[in-house]
Amino acid sequence: MKSRLPGILNAAPNLLGISLVVIGGLKFTNRAGQSYADEFAWGASWLLFASVVLSYAGLRRTESRLWQEVLADAAFVLGLLAMMASLTIAMFSF
Repeated sequence: MKSRLPGILNAAPNLLGISLVVIGGLKFTNRAGQSYADEFAWGASWLLFASVVLSYAGLRRTESRLWQEVLADAAFVLGLLAMMASLTIAMFSF
């Protein structure tokens, strides 16, 4: 089985940066309190951060840890879904 950890470690920090830009944009325009978009973006940020940490820890290990790969993959997918929810809410609420 091929490890997905390098791909996750490559994509998750970029998406983490995008979610932080969304949070900053909502705060800067004073629209953070008008919808739940920033809350979903914060959730996406934490999930993507967990994905980065888990995938990095999985790559640093010499032996294979399947649970780290599964958790990193799940956190990445959930963070991606939360990011899409945040952007959808922001798009339709303003």
